[in-house]
Amino acid sequence: MPSRRASRACSLGVDAFAVPARLLPPGTKEGTWVRLSFESAPAPPDDAEALRRKLGRDDDGGDIKL
Repeated sequence: MPSRRASRACSLGVDAFAVPARLLPPGTKEGTWVRLSFESAPAPPDDAEALRRKLGRDDDGGDIKL
């Protein structure tokens, strides 16, 4: 079965890379020029320890319930 994760190959100068199709604007086709821009973002808060405590507190030790 083919993957549903489509991507498009892109070229930037001499570098080529694949970009997931879902990140491209609607209607983007082969040969379309797309302007990309990026900016730094702060890291998300590190709340892993609080999550571990919550999961441990809520665990009744029984079988996994799906």
